[in-house]
Amino acid sequence: FYCGGVYFLLRWFQDGHGPSLYCSALFTALGIMEKTPVLFVGLLVLAVFWWKLGKGCLKAKGFYGYGLLSLGLPLLYYTYASQVATISFVDGIATKHIFSTKILGLFTREGLAFFWRELPLFFGWGVLLAGAVGFALALYKRAHFLSVWALAFALEWATIVVVIQFGYYLIFMAPPLAALCALLFQSLFAQRRALGLACAALVVALTAYTGLPRWHQLTQVNQDIQAVGALIQATTQKGDVLAVAWADPVYLNAATRHGYRV
Repeated sequence: FYCGGVYFLLRWFQDGHGPSLYCSALFTALGIMEKTPVLFVGLLVLAVFWWKLGKGCLKAKGFYGYGLLSLGLPLLYYTYASQVATISFVDGIATKHIFSTKILGLFTREGLAFFWRELPLFFGWGVLLAGAVGFALALYKRAHFLSVWALAFALEWATIVVVIQFGYYLIFMAPPLAALCALLFQSLFAQRRALGLACAALVVALTAYTGLPRWHQLTQVNQDIQAVGALIQATTQKGDVLAVAWADPVYLNAATRHGYRV
């Protein structure tokens, strides 16, 4: 949904096709309903409206229509969910951590160590280096759409990810990072085909080299979890509601039981 929102936004930016704008707003709304950090794409949306309409964007119906659709639907969804929920799942991450002194975590040794450890783990050095060169190239070529897209989620890294330090929240940078790599390979290919192909092949090889062992590790069945799940199944009834003293839901999933993490 997030990628669809960006794609249709680009379509509207390039050809001014009205339905593309509202497709973008709808996809963005669905993305925000899945994971709220998608909200950071709003920086790109604001930039695109400014580039296309200038100050006139404040008088454009599409500007307010986009905001109403992309933010109104998630607001309705979360309002409804909060009314029917039997228990609060969230832990007040925003108030406890993000909107606090911890927001300066990017400038701490702990914050920098987190990125140094997690970025190669999730993306690999090949993609990170190619993406960094691609970003410099985007600035040089005035590819503002790509630059602002990447900067929007760099801000998410600096304000959200570095605070809560959940590695999987890095994922929102994956699409712009891929596009920046593509920009680099395309530029090299235009200059010299063999060089562009060689660089792309090198990054693919490096990604496979670092990623396949990680993939293998993460797709193995954990025998200990399976054993605990089997024990819970043997000692409880299917309709029982359980509480497990563990933040991860893996034991409930392994036991195919409903319940709570405490």
